[in-house]
Amino acid sequence: MLPFKKTYLIILISITIFILSFIFLNKLFCFNVSPYGFINGYSSLPHNSNYCLNDKDNKVYFITNDFGARLLSRDESKSSIKVFGDSQVLGLDVNTIDHHYLDTIYSNKNLIIFAAPNNGPYEVLNSVELNTQAHDKIIITFNSSTDIFRIRDSYNFYDYVSLDINKAYYLVNFPILYDFIQWYSFLNKDKKNKLSNNKWMQDLFLNYKNQEILENFENYFLNFSSLIKINKLNYEYYITHPYWLYNIVDNELVIDNETYKKYDDLTRLINLKFPFIKFSKIENKNIHISDLTYDKRHLRSKNYEFDKF
Repeated sequence: MLPFKKTYLIILISITIFILSFIFLNKLFCFNVSPYGFINGYSSLPHNSNYCLNDKDNKVYFITNDFGARLLSRDESKSSIKVFGDSQVLGLDVNTIDHHYLDTIYSNKNLIIFAAPNNGPYEVLNSVELNTQAHDKIIITFNSSTDIFRIRDSYNFYDYVSLDINKAYYLVNFPILYDFIQWYSFLNKDKKNKLSNNKWMQDLFLNYKNQEILENFENYFLNFSSLIKINKLNYEYYITHPYWLYNIVDNELVIDNETYKKYDDLTRLINLKFPFIKFSKIENKNIHISDLTYDKRHLRSKNYEFDKF
C-alpha cells in the first residue's frame, strides 16, 4: 500500500504543479487573437474584462464594460459616444484614445466601442438594437475589407464565431488555451480563412460586380434605416477602405491600380445613393508593411482619415 500511496502523492503533486504553472504562464501572456463570442446574434468581446493583445513587440490593453464594449477614454468628465462595427474600429493596435482614428473627429468624446471580430453589418444591427436607447447619438462603421462580403445572403455569422460569450468570458484568463482553440478551429475548417492573402481578396472583389454590391448594400440599408427610425437614433456613418487595396511587395504596401479603380467606382456609386456617408481618404502612395496590424488583416488606425464636415 505504501508504494501506491507514494505514487499517488507524486502524481497529485505533479498535476498540481502543472495546473499552477499553466495558470501562472497565462498571466504572463497576451492573446494573439482578441477573445470574442456570440451573444443575441452578434459578436462581442468578453463582458467586464481586462486583457492584453499582442501587436508585434507591443502589448495593447483592453478594458470592457458590463456589455462587452471596449472603453477608450481620456477624461471621465467628458460625455461618451457609442461606436458600432467590427474588429477594424475596435482598434487592435490602439492603446490610448488619441491613437484611434475617431478621436480626430470626436476629440471631445470618450468612446464606448461595441465591436468584435466577424461582426458583419447585419450583426451590428442586432447590437445596435440591444445596446442603445431612444435618441442616442451613435457612430456606425462599415469595414470594406470584409463587410462588402458579409452583406451577401451567403454569409453565415456562426461559421466564423464558434464560441458563445460565456465560454469567451471564461477563456479570457487563459490566452494560451484560447489561442490554441482558435488555431485548432482554423485547421479543422473545410474552407480555410484566406483573409490575410491580399491577392485572393482582390480577386474575390474584382469578380464581385459593383452593381451587385450596391444592391446588397441598399437591401442592408433598408433594414438599417428602419431600425434607426423605430429606435429614434441619431447617427453618423463611416466606411473605411480595405487593407487589400495594397499588394505586399517586400516591405512595402503598394496600391493595386485595378483594385483601387474598382473600389473608387464603388464608393462613388454608394455616395450618389447615400451622400451622408463618410468615406476614409486613400492616399495613392506606397506605405510600409508595418502599417498592417500583427494579423496582417487590418490597417493601423492612423491610416484612416476623414474629411471634416
